[in-house]
Amino acid sequence: MIAGRYQVQALLGQGSQGVTYRVFDLHQRELVALKLLKVIAFGDPWHEAAILTRLRDERILPVRNADFASGTPYVVTELAQHGTVYDKLATAGPAALEPHTAIRWIRQASQATARTHDARLLHTDIKPENLFLDEHQDVRLGDYGMASLIDSAGLGHCSGTATTMAPEVARAILNGNSRGTSVRSDVYSLGATLYWMLTGRPPFQPMAGTPFDPAAILANRPPRLRDLAPHVTQALAEKVEKAMSTDPAARYASAGEFAAVFGNLPTLAREWIRTDEHAGHLGCWRGTSRSSATILVCADRGPRRVQITAVKLPSARRIQNASFNVTMSQLAVTLRKIFRIVS
Repeated sequence: MIAGRYQVQALLGQGSQGVTYRVFDLHQRELVALKLLKVIAFGDPWHEAAILTRLRDERILPVRNADFASGTPYVVTELAQHGTVYDKLATAGPAALEPHTAIRWIRQASQATARTHDARLLHTDIKPENLFLDEHQDVRLGDYGMASLIDSAGLGHCSGTATTMAPEVARAILNGNSRGTSVRSDVYSLGATLYWMLTGRPPFQPMAGTPFDPAAILANRPPRLRDLAPHVTQALAEKVEKAMSTDPAARYASAGEFAAVFGNLPTLAREWIRTDEHAGHLGCWRGTSRSSATILVCADRGPRRVQITAVKLPSARRIQNASFNVTMSQLAVTLRKIFRIVS
């Protein structure tokens, strides 16, 4: 029993910041999720908790309660029963997510983040694990345990997860500064989350079992998005890269602005997704169109070079001017060329 009212039923998950349980609330007579926090980053977050319990939006997982139990802080939220974006990425593997799905989910997450900022709060830990899916497979932003009030200088306390942490937050932590997070830090984390959804890997991937190292985050230069996901359009990649600019001033000024830019993407004649349907291939991509045949592009590694072949489906007829034999270093740029040719 936690706090005299929450009856523990099952462990839901645990990480660097806390342990989450499915519990039965004896007061409200309902199942909820309760997270016991291991640490409070800097300062007392329970001024924020009073705001969190009043924060209501269709894209935010509701916070039901936040308090201390035997000196340990905890946050209670509605029970999310349909998984997270992280779960979807784990299932998809290198194929990542379809671009239109990733865009829809990051717009929803950005809208939730904008609402959070309107309430003078920073989330500080936006990542795929904290994007919860509802019964309609729409995103709701959750896990506000590290949320921080925005002070008069526009800053909040430093916290987050290395995989999606903005460099200025890592720098502040490295320098022993407790306050270095801003609205634009959350924008960076939104961009990093979209990068992860489109490429299948986070922009920063610490070695398993190593302690948190802000210096490693600052030294990290993530690969260009289209080198990992050549099927992603240049227009979309540019928006992700702007959100992830090293200089906060070069990013989108707000989460709402970031959400809005996806309404201006050009309409594609053919949409590409990575499928990885052939075992042993470096990658496979399908391009679909309403008015023409589906095209399958496969990259198959040979002893020294990579054979890229494009065929029309269902006939499997080879497209002569869209097949190449290249080195590994030429793979991404050649794939981008093929996607332009056959689109």
